[in-house]
Amino acid sequence: MGLTDGGRARVVTEQGSAEATVEVNDIMQPGHVSLPNGLGVSLPGRGRRERRRRAAQPA
Repeated sequence: MGLTDGGRARVVTEQGSAEATVEVNDIMQPGHVSLPNGLGVSLPGRGRRERRRRAAQPA
């Protein structure tokens, strides 16, 4: 992945993106990453309920 301890990484999904400081340690398996739970959950229109509501609307 080319990540280094203390560096920055951007995680991108269909819903948006987040940038975080990288912490390399022996807890995670090689090739895996983790972000704290709840990152961005408080943003309006970004939660699971809002995605379901949008999906149910006619096109």
